[in-house]
Amino acid sequence: MAEAATLIGRNAPPSHYLIKIESFSILKASIKTCISDEFDAGGYKWNVLLCPDGNGRGKGNCISIFLEVPRSSIPADTKLFLKYILRVKDQKNGKHIYTEGNELFASNKAVLGLPEFLSLAKLRDPKMGYLVDDTLIIEAEVTLLGLVLPKS
Repeated sequence: MAEAATLIGRNAPPSHYLIKIESFSILKASIKTCISDEFDAGGYKWNVLLCPDGNGRGKGNCISIFLEVPRSSIPADTKLFLKYILRVKDQKNGKHIYTEGNELFASNKAVLGLPEFLSLAKLRDPKMGYLVDDTLIIEAEVTLLGLVLPKS
């Protein structure tokens, strides 16, 4: 049986966060997961996680990108309803690759993204424009649409 809940709508503007990773090849060779600085969206702190050599199904052949809210920042009985876009910028042609959706975040589900975000072959292809001068640019856009609270 589904829980009774109340959705409290928010009229928050989207928050944009840009990560410019220079010397990507060095990062890929030395770090399993790169965690961005925290950024604010809708009054909550967020991070972008990059696995330069993939994670899960993408291990060894893709980059993996995830959006995370620290579990401790979401009260146990609250869910965050948000719209998100995770994007790798095409620095030559403007044909960015992205994923977007609406999702609920909770203290037990505080990370989402794609283990197979972009293949390493496409990333390294100079015609594609994703990796230019060994620099990768990732953008996160997060809009908090509302809070889902238990019905009292």
